[in-house]
Amino acid sequence: MVVEDGAQGAQLLSSDPRVDCVSFTGSTTVGREIASQAAPTLKRLCLELGGKSVQLYLPDAIHNVVPGVCTVFSSLSGQGCVVQGRVLVPMESLDEVAEKSALAAKALPIGDPRNPSTLVGPLISAAQLDRVSSLVDEGVAAGATVLAGGGRPSGSTRGHFYEPTVLLIADNANPVAQREVFGPVVTIQGYRDLDHAVEIANDTEYGLSGGVYTADLSVGLQVAKRIRSGTVQVNRTAANAYTSVGGVKQSGFGRERGVAGFREYQEPKHIVLAPAATP
Repeated sequence: MVVEDGAQGAQLLSSDPRVDCVSFTGSTTVGREIASQAAPTLKRLCLELGGKSVQLYLPDAIHNVVPGVCTVFSSLSGQGCVVQGRVLVPMESLDEVAEKSALAAKALPIGDPRNPSTLVGPLISAAQLDRVSSLVDEGVAAGATVLAGGGRPSGSTRGHFYEPTVLLIADNANPVAQREVFGPVVTIQGYRDLDHAVEIANDTEYGLSGGVYTADLSVGLQVAKRIRSGTVQVNRTAANAYTSVGGVKQSGFGRERGVAGFREYQEPKHIVLAPAATP
């Protein structure tokens, strides 16, 4: 079903007592509204909301950073809730990684998504273009350094295009490191040691997705367990229909896909059966 007024449709479904369960994917702000509308009828909810996912690179995986950064730009131009737009690298590798990532971002072809050679397409609307641009400007005003991009492509007069943007930040409180961008923007930040890296990774109100990259799987698993997120991938960002997806904190609750996803639409029922009493 496709409705013209999504807000009105969501309100009707969320508040109607005939609806037992509502599954919603969207912003945290709208998710809160749906939860409020659903509260009087105590209906089940599955909310997959915003995210601010991290790519955490251990020292033995630095060679994978640039491809990881480019994946953010080529994944729907960064317009995805699970896009890993926060890149954390060891402090001693920060300058090298930042320089190489910026060069790669500047080389990515921008254009019509119907062209097979295009890797970075437009944003969904003029409003989203303005939002991304404003958030980057806020980040720069708060101390972020633009290493690549930071505006509309040179000579661009048509389409809602924004350059693949790499920002170097030193303070995780920077707005562009805390708020969901939904655009082709990556922040790169250095960490002192593993504890510091995990601290930065968890320093966000969101907890939807994240990735840990290392040659040592045992270490990767231990780090993944320390990151508070619904999904943490070790050396892999691909998902499939068998794996559940969902968040914690302000990224929502409940799960989609996989066995856990089916259970969101089921109600356990306890039936006690005993033989009839004999005279």
